Amino acid sequence: MSEPPSRRTRVQRGAKRAVYDRQAIESIIDSAPYCSVSTITPDGLRQIPLSHVRGGAWVYFHGHARNAVLGALASGAEACVSFVVVDGLVFGRSAASHSVNFHSVVLYGHGRAVEEEAEKLHALRLLTDRFVPGRWSEVSPPAPADLDSTLVVALSTAEASAKIREGGPRLRAGEADAVWAGVVPLRLAAGEALPVPEAEGLPPPRLAWPRPEG
Repeated sequence: MSEPPSRRTRVQRGAKRAVYDRQAIESIIDSAPYCSVSTITPDGLRQIPLSHVRGGAWVYFHGHARNAVLGALASGAEACVSFVVVDGLVFGRSAASHSVNFHSVVLYGHGRAVEEEAEKLHALRLLTDRFVPGRWSEVSPPAPADLDSTLVVALSTAEASAKIREGGPRLRAGEADAVWAGVVPLRLAAGEALPVPEAEGLPPPRLAWPRPEG
């Protein structure tokens, strides 16, 4: 897709960095470890960080049934969701030429409650398997009380655009030339697995990042 799906998804500043390709947008959503969700609740504007997972053309979120932001989305409220993967710190030779390399997506849409049991279980399985494929099949399934207290909402990925910054700093004549300039890459890495006492001696989960398509 070479054109944005809507006026508000058209990237204005740094338009050369805009990406409207559906596959690229979905790849960034899949790679982002979490997202920020903004919406209007009965108590006013709210924004919270949430973990997420994409299943086809939908992004799923979950939380407690009394969560105000999720409750608003479940009632059909409009949301703006941002996803970002930071790839590196960019160091220039002037203060103005410092930057960050990133892949980001901004998504707009109206939420919907996932009420049909099969889809709700499918979304929860995707969320459980996101970092460790197959984890859902290894652990106990959610009890009825867990399902009753968990709210799952979905948002279509149809209205979204991406923005990507790559490469090094812009160097200009007259800047300090005795200072290092370039890019320091950043990446998400898992630390040492820390088991609970009851799991001592058992093999830890093997993380997959980003998640395999499913």
